[in-house]
Amino acid sequence: MEPFLAEIKMISFHYAPKGWAFCNGQVLTLNKDTKDLFSLIGIQFGGDGVNNFALPDLRGRVPMVNDNVNIKQGQSIGSASIKLTYKQMPLHNHQLNASTLPGSLGSGNPDNNIFGDTGDADKDYFTYPQGQSPALVTMSLKTIAEAGISDPIANLMPYLGINFIIATSGIYPQKP
Repeated sequence: MEPFLAEIKMISFHYAPKGWAFCNGQVLTLNKDTKDLFSLIGIQFGGDGVNNFALPDLRGRVPMVNDNVNIKQGQSIGSASIKLTYKQMPLHNHQLNASTLPGSLGSGNPDNNIFGDTGDADKDYFTYPQGQSPALVTMSLKTIAEAGISDPIANLMPYLGINFIIATSGIYPQKP
């Protein structure tokens, strides 16, 4: 059965048969051989509409139904990886135990999850503000360091790689 012009199919083999092209964003020149295909897909997938137009690019994409409200025909959204920002992280805290007494579990070091006064100003993990009692302790900036290296994380649902092809020749679909 001859396909409709601009029909898209999934295939399990590694080549586009005669009369078909991969949906890889290829830019085609506008000419007498491509005018019917252009009349169906226009420049919604790219191109200038004067000299050329582009085929859909489904590499690394999941096709979605065009609902003309949230997703428009030819619209490409989303990304394969994202970098989480501070605002995207769930609200949370990290409990930190500290004491103004001399450290007994780690000699003042944070080794055992309790910070304590070492008695040695060069090694203290606290700074005592002038005129305040030791009960009002400000942690030194050396106490807690930033963590992470800001690498992007994968943002992909489970997937299976498959080829999409578009009919570049076939029956021109008639409107109802």
